[in-house]
Amino acid sequence: MACPPVILFTYEGSVFGRKMDWYFTLAGLKYMHCITLNRLPRPVLEKLGVKYRRIPILAIGRDIYCDTRLIINKLEELFPENRVSSQSPFEKGLEHVFETWLIDGGPFWRTAGLIPPDAEILKDEEWCNDRLEMTGNRFNIETIKKGRPENVAHARMYFNTMENELLADGRKFLLGGPEPTLLDIHGIWTFHWATSKGFRLQEALDKEGVIDEKHFPRTYAYVDRFVDAIATKQLNNGKPEKLSDEETIKAILDSDFFEAEGAVDELDPLKLKKGQLVEIWPVESGFNHHDKGELVSISVGEVVIASKPQVGDGLLRIHYPRTNIRISPLSGLKL
Repeated sequence: MACPPVILFTYEGSVFGRKMDWYFTLAGLKYMHCITLNRLPRPVLEKLGVKYRRIPILAIGRDIYCDTRLIINKLEELFPENRVSSQSPFEKGLEHVFETWLIDGGPFWRTAGLIPPDAEILKDEEWCNDRLEMTGNRFNIETIKKGRPENVAHARMYFNTMENELLADGRKFLLGGPEPTLLDIHGIWTFHWATSKGFRLQEALDKEGVIDEKHFPRTYAYVDRFVDAIATKQLNNGKPEKLSDEETIKAILDSDFFEAEGAVDELDPLKLKKGQLVEIWPVESGFNHHDKGELVSISVGEVVIASKPQVGDGLLRIHYPRTNIRISPLSGLKL
């Protein structure tokens, strides 16, 4: 089957979007960008009927994939010739452990708390209100100031783990090889974020003298090696083409489904039935935005529903991971 357009919905400055760009670069996969706002509303996704509000989102034809935890797993499965994960089951387990640690174990939220109080983004009232609606927590100048000492202390712990444990034997990359792998993509992105000039994180940390190249030389050198390796591969692969909202919608609706239709796992504890009307949403952020549709498939790691876009004909399939996702049956709803 010919591959339909592969389109990444992202925005400038998205750290999860950058992580996906790294993945595509290492995998050598051709893809396109649809650039959205860093806040709601996002008209292109509204027209497609996608309620999931976190970025990035990936479209492969009429299959829409939500959350990097699912997106990367699916790309590894759907394009095995471009796979960058390990073939060792143990090392694949490590990839998922590192992925979970950085997203859910503290590094992501603590690094977000390192944004300096005078950063321009925190002066954007619409963005701050959007983050409040997304997470239920205030993310503004006052809360950043109040939480900074604690966030720096936690970030220092993570840097200590990377510096004096994971990289202590002098390895270049986390699996010990000469080139970065998927484990590095999962393991480095908050450290890259903290040491980058984006949002002026490094500038603020330099003033405090707690997290810097002097105290964590191996970690800083690791970030530099990774960035250099990505830059080299980008020279060969080129940059993704950018599509407008209209071009994106047309490319998706002119396509077919890329994946074969899955089944409902009979052992799944929720005991849902194929074709049943359900709604799904994240429980830790973006929880006010529920996708609704007919259950197509459900497995240990994924749930898929069929939904109708606001424009055009036919259906889309929206794929969610199972991690931190709630699935609830509905009655009285028609597609």
